[in-house]
Amino acid sequence: MAMKISVISNCDDAVIFWVVDAPIKGCLGFSIDRERKLEDGSVERVTLENRVGFQKDDPKPGQHRLSTVWPFQRFWWADHSVNSGDRVRYRVTPMVPVSGQLAEQVSERSPWTAWTELSGDAGAGVAAYFNRGLVHRRSGSADETRDEHERSQHD
Repeated sequence: MAMKISVISNCDDAVIFWVVDAPIKGCLGFSIDRERKLEDGSVERVTLENRVGFQKDDPKPGQHRLSTVWPFQRFWWADHSVNSGDRVRYRVTPMVPVSGQLAEQVSERSPWTAWTELSGDAGAGVAAYFNRGLVHRRSGSADETRDEHERSQHD
């Protein structure tokens, strides 16, 4: 079976997408490995962590474990732990039960994505940068509407 994987990135996130051409028997999710090129030319490899566990593990808010333990149970993931200027690539491995334990099904592992550099550069002298420092406030709530109505009655 072939697994296809791709990555897109902007100035502060890399999003990985993958597809399989047929169901993987017993697959409970996927581990994701990331390689990052360091300034000295070496490559750092890590297995990404997941914050969504299995019900039997009774996961608590804020807990996270390697995706070989709590595999990603979807076909995409946004890696928020990378930064502008990072050069990264990814691969995905199905996780299947073997003798009561989760194991990587290496025979079905994806190839590595191409290297991608996180950047806001959109080409032609244009760059786009995003920030997540926004606080969303719901306007038009029932309390606000009632308060405005009461104020208008006293004017």
